[in-house]
This record gives sequence, C-alpha cells and structure tokens, in this order.
Amino acid sequence: GDHLLRQRRKAEAAGVPSWNIMLDPGIGFAKDLEQNLTLLRHCGELVSRTQPSPMLIGASRKRFIGSILGEPDFKKRTFGNAAATAIAIAAGADMVRVHEVKEM
Repeated sequence: GDHLLRQRRKAEAAGVPSWNIMLDPGIGFAKDLEQNLTLLRHCGELVSRTQPSPMLIGASRKRFIGSILGEPDFKKRTFGNAAATAIAIAAGADMVRVHEVKEM
C-alpha cells in the first residue's frame, strides 16, 4: 500500500492528474505464493488505503493459482482464476484483468 501511494504521489508531482492514475499491486510479479495470497486476503484494505485511485487486480493465470491447484497448465486454471477474480471484486477492486472473459 505504501509503495503504491508513493508511486501515485510521484506521478502527481510529475503532472499526471490523479483521475488518470490506476493502481495495480502486481499480483504474480516478483512475489512468492504467500505474498500473492496476502495481497488477495488484504485486497479490501489495500483498496481503502489507496482511495481515490481505482485499483486493478490481474491475478488471472498466475503461477500462484497453479501452485494452489496443483495445475501447471495455465489453460486449466479457470476455476482458480474465477476464485481470485471473485475475491478481488468482493474486496472492491475497480477493475480486474482476466483471460477467460466469457467464463468470468
């Protein structure tokens, strides 16, 4: 949360209007399984702390979902992707990135 807020302040200081800034905690990028799960568990808190910026959560097809499901093939993780997406939406994420649009 603090890192996202610092980055937002830098962008605003550089002249980017706050309404043009969407934050993404980067689920799956340089994070281990527990760090990704922590982000999902605390997604609602993160959304609240970073208001008024909208929050994007892009957990679809990430390796941590495969680890949980025991499924190395990202094309077979639809239910895990749906669960992570539902968690993000329930927590207040403003936008989600998915691969299986029709299924979601």
